[in-house]
Amino acid sequence: MAQQQQQQLAPYEGAIEAARERFQELAKSSGLDVEAEVMFAYQAFSQNGFLAKVANQNPASAQMAVINVAAVGLTLNPAQGLAFLVPRDGQVLLDISYRGLIKLAMDEGAITAAKAELVYEKDHFAYNGPFQVPDHQCNPFSDQRGAMVGAYCSAKLPDGTWLTETMSMADIEAVKATSQSAQKGKGPWVEFFGEMVKKAITKRASKWWQSASHERLAEAIRLLNEGNGEGFAASAGSATGASSRPDAGSGQTFEQPPEETAYPEQASDFARAKTARVIERAQKTGQWAAAEEYVGDRFQGHDLVYAKQQLAQAKPAESTADSE
Repeated sequence: MAQQQQQQLAPYEGAIEAARERFQELAKSSGLDVEAEVMFAYQAFSQNGFLAKVANQNPASAQMAVINVAAVGLTLNPAQGLAFLVPRDGQVLLDISYRGLIKLAMDEGAITAAKAELVYEKDHFAYNGPFQVPDHQCNPFSDQRGAMVGAYCSAKLPDGTWLTETMSMADIEAVKATSQSAQKGKGPWVEFFGEMVKKAITKRASKWWQSASHERLAEAIRLLNEGNGEGFAASAGSATGASSRPDAGSGQTFEQPPEETAYPEQASDFARAKTARVIERAQKTGQWAAAEEYVGDRFQGHDLVYAKQQLAQAKPAESTADSE
């Protein structure tokens, strides 16, 4: 009889049932309820015919998506809106919202609070530096706030320090441009633009929260960047195939040569100011590896050489030794 029931299972159901033991093992660290999460997964498939079709065509991806639920420790409970099973490019993937990323960071003790916000042109916004919450005044109920101009994420560390990361529309559009579905005029960047902007700024900010002990947060970021194809472009220029970037506030574009032929003294004012803030933050948090990754992602040419040079000069000797 049990064999008959097994034969009646849909392909994705059989794959998920086969993963229960692995799910149980991974869920021990987060305390997720296996039965509840399997129920939420089946609920997602039953409510989305296309998702179920993809899962039946590629049951291995459905199995892996459910295993990843246990690996990161976020519930699929739709009422909480932390994580979702989504169809993408013939696979079932685990997608994680910006709220899910913040919850992971809080659960692992990386931060005690965080908030991602969108900024519009008619809002009052004053940036107070990387270690303070910005002044942001607006009417959240108004639909007359103008065009979106950027986003920010402020997070409170366990020692009480606030960290604020900002993201311009140029950077937002650069991240969006890396999405194949967005290039085709569909997908979450088209249907849920504001939510995707909040996720992008949260991911960028989380570089300053992570440490080796925050394994679940690191795994969630890895899944989004690698498995889900949400990795950041190197800069606003590289995302569009250009080799230039605008100097902040100038409206001008400066060509950036290859790194090996670049000169740090020709770095833009934008790069100089941004590098100073990155160094200040790294000195405060000790996250020098994150600082190096950040400038590597963000700058090219003269700007990149300048930023690397300044980081090398500012980095404590023991940190330099640790990275070698």
